Amino acid sequence: MSNNTINYTALYTDRENNLWIGTRLGVNKYHQGFQHFKAYEHDPESSNSLSQHYLHQANNPSSLSSNTIHHIVEDKKGNLWIASKKLDYLDKKTGSFINYSIFSPTINRSIRPFRILEDESGQLWIGTEYGLCFFDPSTEKVVHYPYWPEGTDTSNLQNLWNENRILDDFVMDSDGNLWIPYWMRGITRFNPTNKKFDRFRHISGDPNSISSDYVTQLYMTKQGHLLIGTSIGLDKMILKPEQNPPFVIQRQLVSGPVGSIIEDDNGLLWLGSLKGLIRFNPKTLETRTYDTNDGLQSTEFGGGVFESPKSGKLFFCTNSGLVTFHPDSLRANPYVPTIVFSSLSFYDSKNKSGTPTSVDNIVYKDEVTFPYYQNTLAIEFAALSYNKTAKNQYAYRIDGLNENWVQLGTKRDLTLTNLNPGI
Repeated sequence: MSNNTINYTALYTDRENNLWIGTRLGVNKYHQGFQHFKAYEHDPESSNSLSQHYLHQANNPSSLSSNTIHHIVEDKKGNLWIASKKLDYLDKKTGSFINYSIFSPTINRSIRPFRILEDESGQLWIGTEYGLCFFDPSTEKVVHYPYWPEGTDTSNLQNLWNENRILDDFVMDSDGNLWIPYWMRGITRFNPTNKKFDRFRHISGDPNSISSDYVTQLYMTKQGHLLIGTSIGLDKMILKPEQNPPFVIQRQLVSGPVGSIIEDDNGLLWLGSLKGLIRFNPKTLETRTYDTNDGLQSTEFGGGVFESPKSGKLFFCTNSGLVTFHPDSLRANPYVPTIVFSSLSFYDSKNKSGTPTSVDNIVYKDEVTFPYYQNTLAIEFAALSYNKTAKNQYAYRIDGLNENWVQLGTKRDLTLTNLNPGI
């Protein structure tokens, strides 16, 4: 790979099973033949790490418009479009590029594209540093749709930049509306028919608003729900066009920054975070985090993720290169290790000093009985397994007190207070 830093979502696998990777040093093309949890890193000593490498050449108008690549998509006809300094079209047969300038008469300048989305009619919607643009490949027509919040000074170009930066993925719903994560401005719905914008931001104290205005990723599920990755967690937006606001929010289904989202064929969600790769079951709300202990090269995931249409493998960008795997290859360990008490202490309500008393040799005892006044217990426990012990998950349930299991995560201690006699 030409550079280990893969620019956000500059990642795509085409219908011919080629992997296209955008970096700060151009575009790489690689024909796939991968395996479980493999990482691809830049090797400066190897000239054969990728089959083809495309670069900007100052004296070649048929090269990339810039070596900094923001986004790569393939349209319905199999054409490749690249967001760089300009909107670049690659002729796969000749290997040459056509560079289209995204010129806005509204501000009288060419603007840099960051994201590309093809609609059902084959037209392209372009997210730029100055807002949303429409591009017709057949006529090369560009239309700029800047968003001006009410009360904004439209004569100030800085205001346009502040309110209109589109740096991350935007999506289209089943009604043809675009949902756009303007930078640090929450999410905005755009209706291409009436050209109307509706912006939805975080509102303190309102549980039906998004968790944060810092939206890092949008993803439309197979069920038509909008998933929102934010700086503090994953939100789920159930679209209800007839309502005001036109959605119901389920906030922070997963906590912590979420930079990339994708759904596999089994309906499970895979999330790239700053603490590793998260598998999330939206039905049970169960999560499983994979990190370097599971073979990952890095736990810091960026915004780039894609699924190969032929192999079903997923590709994620990290700060150490590219990671790929098949979701079905990552199976939970079915072995449930034996749990033992490593320490048990009790507090005596008649003891005014408040100091705990330890039960000797608890590891070798089958049961312990306490009088009613010794009704606060401190327990430490462990799983008898040496396989990735830091990832063991624990839960407890007290008969007569808890109907369901109480999840402790990786926590291996528990304090039970004021227990009723007979528990």
